[in-house]
Amino acid sequence: MKRIAIPFVAAALALGANAQEFNGWGMRAALDVNLPGKWKTANGESIKMFDKGAGGSIGVVYNKPIAGDFYFEPGLALFYDTYSYSDLNIWSGDETVAIDPKVKKFGLRMPLNFGYRVYLPSGFNFAVYTGPELNLGVKGTIGIDKELAEEAEIPDDLYKYGYRRFDCAWKIGLGFPIGRWVVNIEGAFGLLDLHKNDIQFHENRLSLSLGYDF
Repeated sequence: MKRIAIPFVAAALALGANAQEFNGWGMRAALDVNLPGKWKTANGESIKMFDKGAGGSIGVVYNKPIAGDFYFEPGLALFYDTYSYSDLNIWSGDETVAIDPKVKKFGLRMPLNFGYRVYLPSGFNFAVYTGPELNLGVKGTIGIDKELAEEAEIPDDLYKYGYRRFDCAWKIGLGFPIGRWVVNIEGAFGLLDLHKNDIQFHENRLSLSLGYDF
């Protein structure tokens, strides 16, 4: 992630002084680093169940100035994100087996960002933004061998295994314009419990995106 981010940020800092005002449609493509949180039990215990994973999204945004240098930027994107279980213990035959199946999620993402453009005396400018992000899981799977899944009675459909389809995260980010291109570095922090049972669980994410404003 650091190797990818450094050249983008360096380019943004070097060319940001030539940025143009933007008001209208744009496209965004992002690389995600998924950071699932720990399971929290009813008695307050925290259990590490997952390892981080990768993913990405592609979509459109619409930038609307509000007042002064403030703006509102809603968007809509398709996403595909993954992460893995860490030593998931299941019963197989006469023994307990530890496996690391991958969680795969595909769905729709709707960020609703409120931002502010910062103009420095040098001519360089950047944007800071924050806001809610709505997520809807269309398809989710757990990558377990079919025979093992049937033996352990674990469905491969994530949403039949106690997960909720709908999530809401809070996003914060920095945007660096380069002409009509923009590089964004952002984090999304899950607000909703994604488990339907007594265990609480949230998903978090870091993203690096490249966009073009028409």
